[in-house]
Amino acid sequence: MPLCHNLIEALAAGAIPILQYADYLPQPLTDGVNCFAFHDANSLQEVIQKVLAMDRAQIQTMRRKVHEYYQEYLAPGRFSKLLFSGKSANRTLLLNAYRVPRT
Repeated sequence: MPLCHNLIEALAAGAIPILQYADYLPQPLTDGVNCFAFHDANSLQEVIQKVLAMDRAQIQTMRRKVHEYYQEYLAPGRFSKLLFSGKSANRTLLLNAYRVPRT
């Protein structure tokens, strides 16, 4: 599952995510701003070293950016506001129709 609720919960709590799929969100996270992104085992090791070398001020700045991202795109009510904020009067919302029981 490339995107799961635990990422959203972590962002809501202000945790700085270390993840391999920063661009899977509708509005991608930005490496070094509101997440740490890696692509393979070597880059994961590099990211871990970078995180361990951060000072308190850098961590607080990133946590603030994580919180801003969450409030802008993921907080309760934001989806509907973003969905209906465009100029187009027509909307198509695709849901997991295969999960809806059919009679």
